[in-house]
Amino acid sequence: MTLQLNVGGQNSKPIYKQIVQYFEEMILNGDLDAGAPLPTERDLAVQLGVNRSTITTAYAELRASGLVYSKQGSGTRVSHNAWDLLPQRFVNWSNVRNVSFAPMLPIAKRILEVTSNQDVINLATGRLSNDLYPQDSYKLLMQQILKNTDLTRVDEQELKKALASHFFADQDIVAEPYELLTTSGIQQAILLLIHCLLSPGDSVAIECPSYTYTNKLFTSAGVKMVRLPIDKQGIKPEEIYELYNRHRIKMVITNPTYQNPTGTTLTIERRKKLLEICSDLHVPIIEIDCFSTLSYNGDQPPSLYSLNKTKGLVIQIGNITEALGPELDIGWLLASKNLIERFEDAKYQMGLGASSFTEKIASELLLSGYWRDNRTDLQENLTRRKDITLSALKQYAGNSLTFIEPEGGFYLWCKLNGMTREKDLLETLIQHGVVAVPGGIYGVDKGFIRLSFAHCEEERINEGVKRLCNAIGETKHKLYSDSID
Repeated sequence: MTLQLNVGGQNSKPIYKQIVQYFEEMILNGDLDAGAPLPTERDLAVQLGVNRSTITTAYAELRASGLVYSKQGSGTRVSHNAWDLLPQRFVNWSNVRNVSFAPMLPIAKRILEVTSNQDVINLATGRLSNDLYPQDSYKLLMQQILKNTDLTRVDEQELKKALASHFFADQDIVAEPYELLTTSGIQQAILLLIHCLLSPGDSVAIECPSYTYTNKLFTSAGVKMVRLPIDKQGIKPEEIYELYNRHRIKMVITNPTYQNPTGTTLTIERRKKLLEICSDLHVPIIEIDCFSTLSYNGDQPPSLYSLNKTKGLVIQIGNITEALGPELDIGWLLASKNLIERFEDAKYQMGLGASSFTEKIASELLLSGYWRDNRTDLQENLTRRKDITLSALKQYAGNSLTFIEPEGGFYLWCKLNGMTREKDLLETLIQHGVVAVPGGIYGVDKGFIRLSFAHCEEERINEGVKRLCNAIGETKHKLYSDSID
């Protein structure tokens, strides 16, 4: 954990008091959730450049107030009732917080702030740019749809039928319309899953790293996210047994094809083993599928849903944004008829209906075959962008990082070789006129960074990677210099 804390200076308070106040405010603001670890006394002393006894005194005061607790082997962590114990000078918003949404991660918020700056080369945003879609043919097709389609008469089953007969059929997924629920994007699908299938205090196993760790919906619902490590071949299914025995996990959540952020793909052997183990434990699998149509070579591994269609073990969630265009953020839930009825009931009770106009447009685009025609061009364009990114990394990175070369999607996962502080790295990237995503927000330990080559203009990718590598080198040099001062 890198702290935005500068002690001493003009502050007249004792340093240990400054540290106590800092952690009190971190807990108050929701930046440290219940159970979150604090840095070790030794690490924090080194980071702040103070005597370890100062940290010991600060932590002792925090323990005395009940805000944190220490346990051998687990370090010092935020107490589960910390909100009820905050000093009286704070307004206690715990009752509101417990039924509301957890705040956005600070690093994610900072990235969002700078991506609107046109002078900053954007290697962070995980969304396809408009120029990856054939604008002329898209506009012409839209004009034809608007001219020839009665948009006032919308059959909510129409999009389901189009998805089942065109989109899923092309992926060898046999799906009936009654096994499908459309949503306003993948976030809404996750919200329905949590609302219908999980309760506060439940644990779910989520591959790590994963974009899901940036999603505060689980935290807001009181659901614990348990890490399931992955390697170059995806998750290791055998580790699910230990997680089940320790945490009684309620489900396994995985993005098995061109995973975000690593770009890895779960092998066929591991897919089958995952299904076997989860079936044995009676633990359902939530398969996230956003990128499977974005293969570089045209090959597409079978989905977990298609491999387990007859047994009802897998719920698939995904979106068709990459297939149809960023303006059409439409997601889905694919599951058994009984589950879909539960999700559908919750969707309408919560007032989460999607735009009928958007669904009608998406349906017409699917039926027209537009998405098939565009898929090949999109795959070729992404392959070219990926090659430019890899070439630039090989030219500029030296031995500062290593990376996993993906087979599809639009992410590159890089391991930084050497010391790094994520907050310092991000700010140095911004100073160099480029932005990418430090890996810590994906649940993994520091020392990683995710690059996206989907949103940046193709002609700026090389320069963006050059700036990124220069920034990484500068951050490491500064950190090394600080460590020997």
